[in-house]
Amino acid sequence: MFKKEKMTLLSPCDYHVVREYLRAVDANVLFAYSVVNHDIEGKIFVDDCHTPTVFYIVHPYGMALLLGNTEQKEFNNVLKNYLSNHLNQRTRPEWLQVYPRTWEVTLNELLNKQLCFDNVNQHAISVLERLNFEFSSEKYYLQKETIDLEGNTLQRTDKSLYEKISGSVIPSRFWNNYSDFERFGVGFSLVDTKGTPLSTAFCSFIYDGQLELGIETDPRYLGKGYAYVVCSALIDYCLGNKLIPVWACSSLNSGSQKLAQKLGFSIIRKRPYYQLPNS
Repeated sequence: MFKKEKMTLLSPCDYHVVREYLRAVDANVLFAYSVVNHDIEGKIFVDDCHTPTVFYIVHPYGMALLLGNTEQKEFNNVLKNYLSNHLNQRTRPEWLQVYPRTWEVTLNELLNKQLCFDNVNQHAISVLERLNFEFSSEKYYLQKETIDLEGNTLQRTDKSLYEKISGSVIPSRFWNNYSDFERFGVGFSLVDTKGTPLSTAFCSFIYDGQLELGIETDPRYLGKGYAYVVCSALIDYCLGNKLIPVWACSSLNSGSQKLAQKLGFSIIRKRPYYQLPNS
């Protein structure tokens, strides 16, 4: 994929070296910890396998983090080709965050006219905004609602449901297998009388007492409050197990923002991210 001497894969047995750099990041990057901790099989590219100072961490869902030294010019030249996808190295989109924020200046210089700000362009690199939220249990309990389940049943997400859930943000895209999900994660699904999952909230990432929520609802059942029901169940699980619920989304996702606020979350941080097309 890359010139080996400039940007190469870090061996999974050496992922631990990344943690020191990750601790400095002042934004939600639990997806990167998920890769570093081997919760999911991702990839980490570095400038040098022996003494790395730059890391490009890729989660299989498509989230990525560029981390470390911004001054490695040879690395940056190879990175430019990867981000631009001139050589078709990427076969799917990625959503890239960076740290430190001086990378924003570096990427602006590297990519220049290839950047499209504040809107999605399928043929350019779009610079958008990611929102990080903070949870308030007081706000959550104060606003808590009762939703009519309309004859459906709230269940813990078991193997059968894990395998049935379809869509984009689903457990099987965030965990290596059900065994790992059962052991380290958790989820709650609203199920109809035929056993079909209508909406599911699940642990997409978990690290250091924090659990990030993933949510998927069958498009036919949007607007019924089902997402609120399953998210509320997962939040209750967090509170009962001394875990901090975590929420993040794109500023373009107004539905996610509204749901987060109903569940007791408030925006605490805004950061740019780069949507990388695969063409």
